[in-house]
Amino acid sequence: MATPTYDDVLSRARQLSAEEQLELLEALATIVRQRISSRPRRSIPELQGLGKQIWHEMDAQEYVNRERDTVIHRAVPVSCPQAEQLAMDQPRIHKTAQS
Repeated sequence: MATPTYDDVLSRARQLSAEEQLELLEALATIVRQRISSRPRRSIPELQGLGKQIWHEMDAQEYVNRERDTVIHRAVPVSCPQAEQLAMDQPRIHKTAQS
Protein backbone atom coordinates (compact mmCIF):
# COMPACT_ATOMS: atom_id res chain seq x y z
CA MET A 1 0.00 0.00 0.00
CA ALA A 2 1.38 3.40 -1.00
CA THR A 3 1.84 6.13 1.58
CA PRO A 4 -0.91 8.73 1.17
CA THR A 5 0.20 12.21 0.16
CA TYR A 6 -0.74 15.41 1.90
CA ASP A 7 -3.33 16.11 -0.80
CA ASP A 8 -4.82 12.64 -0.34
CA VAL A 9 -5.16 13.15 3.39
CA LEU A 10 -6.62 16.64 2.94
CA SER A 11 -9.12 15.37 0.41
CA ARG A 12 -10.21 12.60 2.78
CA ALA A 13 -10.46 15.05 5.70
CA ARG A 14 -12.80 17.25 3.67
CA GLN A 15 -15.15 14.28 3.32
CA LEU A 16 -15.54 14.00 7.10
CA SER A 17 -18.34 15.63 9.03
CA ALA A 18 -17.58 18.80 10.98
CA GLU A 19 -17.49 16.81 14.23
CA GLU A 20 -15.07 14.26 12.75
CA GLN A 21 -12.88 17.06 11.40
CA LEU A 22 -12.68 18.55 14.90
CA GLU A 23 -11.75 15.14 16.34
CA LEU A 24 -9.06 14.77 13.67
CA LEU A 25 -7.77 18.25 14.44
CA GLU A 26 -7.55 17.45 18.15
CA ALA A 27 -5.74 14.17 17.44
CA LEU A 28 -3.25 15.92 15.13
CA ALA A 29 -2.66 18.66 17.71
CA THR A 30 -1.90 15.98 20.32
CA ILE A 31 0.57 14.26 17.98
CA VAL A 32 2.36 17.54 17.22
CA ARG A 33 2.52 18.55 20.90
CA GLN A 34 4.08 15.18 21.77
CA ARG A 35 6.70 15.59 19.02
CA ILE A 36 7.56 19.09 20.17
CA SER A 37 7.78 18.18 23.85
CA SER A 38 10.01 15.18 23.13
CA ARG A 39 12.67 17.35 21.49
CA PRO A 40 15.63 18.18 23.70
CA ARG A 41 15.34 21.68 25.12
CA ARG A 42 18.10 24.14 24.31
CA SER A 43 19.38 26.86 26.57
CA ILE A 44 21.19 30.11 25.85
CA PRO A 45 24.35 29.12 27.80
CA GLU A 46 24.88 26.30 25.27
CA LEU A 47 25.64 28.97 22.67
CA GLN A 48 28.45 30.52 24.71
CA GLY A 49 31.66 30.58 22.71
CA LEU A 50 29.99 29.35 19.53
CA GLY A 51 31.74 30.85 16.53
CA LYS A 52 34.48 32.50 18.58
CA GLN A 53 37.11 31.42 16.04
CA ILE A 54 35.54 33.88 13.58
CA TRP A 55 36.46 36.79 15.84
CA HIS A 56 40.02 35.65 16.50
CA GLU A 57 42.44 38.58 16.00
CA MET A 58 39.61 41.03 15.24
CA ASP A 59 39.20 44.23 17.23
CA ALA A 60 35.56 44.52 18.33
CA GLN A 61 35.43 48.33 18.26
CA GLU A 62 37.03 48.47 14.82
CA TYR A 63 34.44 46.00 13.56
CA VAL A 64 31.53 47.99 15.01
CA ASN A 65 32.85 51.25 13.55
CA ARG A 66 33.27 49.66 10.12
CA GLU A 67 29.74 48.22 10.22
CA ARG A 68 28.26 51.58 11.23
CA ASP A 69 30.04 53.30 8.36
CA THR A 70 28.83 50.64 5.93
CA VAL A 71 25.20 50.96 7.05
CA ILE A 72 25.29 54.77 6.77
CA HIS A 73 26.74 54.64 3.25
CA ARG A 74 24.34 51.91 2.08
CA ALA A 75 21.33 53.87 3.28
CA VAL A 76 22.30 57.02 1.37
CA PRO A 77 21.63 57.31 -2.38
CA VAL A 78 24.85 57.99 -4.28
CA SER A 79 23.25 60.71 -6.40
CA CYS A 80 22.20 62.85 -3.42
CA PRO A 81 25.16 64.75 -1.90
CA GLN A 82 22.92 66.59 0.60
CA ALA A 83 21.61 63.33 2.03
CA GLU A 84 25.14 61.93 2.20
CA GLN A 85 26.29 64.99 4.15
CA LEU A 86 23.31 64.59 6.47
CA ALA A 87 24.25 60.97 7.07
CA MET A 88 27.84 61.93 7.78
CA ASP A 89 26.64 64.52 10.33
CA GLN A 90 24.27 62.04 11.99
CA PRO A 91 26.71 60.66 14.62
CA ARG A 92 27.52 64.25 15.70
CA ILE A 93 23.81 65.00 16.12
CA HIS A 94 23.36 61.93 18.35
CA LYS A 95 26.31 62.89 20.53
CA THR A 96 24.99 66.40 21.14
CA ALA A 97 21.49 65.04 21.88
CA GLN A 98 22.92 62.79 24.59
CA SER A 99 24.86 65.61 26.26
